Amino acid sequence: MTARTPSSAAASASRREYEAGTVFRQIRSEPIAILSRGRAVATGTIHIPIYVNILAAKTRTKWDVKREASRAALIDSAMRSFAERGYGATTVADIVEGTGHTSGAFYFHFKDKRECFWAVVEEREGQRGEWWVEVLEGLDPQSASLEQVLARAFAHFDASHEGDGLGGWALVMAEFQKQHRGDAETEARLAAAYERWHAELAQFLAALAAGGWIEAGRDPDALATQVFAFGEGITVHERLYGLDPQRTHAARTEGLLRLLG
Repeated sequence: MTARTPSSAAASASRREYEAGTVFRQIRSEPIAILSRGRAVATGTIHIPIYVNILAAKTRTKWDVKREASRAALIDSAMRSFAERGYGATTVADIVEGTGHTSGAFYFHFKDKRECFWAVVEEREGQRGEWWVEVLEGLDPQSASLEQVLARAFAHFDASHEGDGLGGWALVMAEFQKQHRGDAETEARLAAAYERWHAELAQFLAALAAGGWIEAGRDPDALATQVFAFGEGITVHERLYGLDPQRTHAARTEGLLRLLG
């Protein structure tokens, strides 16, 4: 590793970013210098872009940890309450119950129940992760059938959402939309959430086509709309009318195979 002294301009930029808490970023295969009060304390060469926030790491306190933990506990409780009771029937008291926190803690983190709902939506998206990659990881199109791929996708969602199911949450979303109908911000955020989920599904379908599980050349966006509506619709049907889950799951798989085949 060959070290070099940074230029005065780079040193100045590095010093300003260091004071703001961010180490000077260097680009692939360029030298980097980490400075303290204008003096280089380490030099070297990196091969990928990096950002390092030293200040944030140094100043994170026990209070920060407790605050993050309390927010996470409230979001988890809200997710369960919304799925079990419905959005409208869930109260702030329901959300804080069993968390060890008070309604004061709830209002410290969230302006109201609606803001908490959006935090739950964000958490659920994070739990899903890059599912369209994870579901297909390690699968060989020559030996794994499309039905097996779909079963793996359903298992992933059941695990990440702890069994509340896509249909159960779709009912929560419908109730939320009904309660806030006509609110421009709510409508915009719901539309944006749909576009994100739709884009995930389109990526999954494009990967299925690339792997040979479904016919190449089909429009992944149009197909994603159809698959999203069918899959969500049949599970809502199950929850709404109290149907036998085994029958509806079998119907869902068969219908998706027909749609994708």
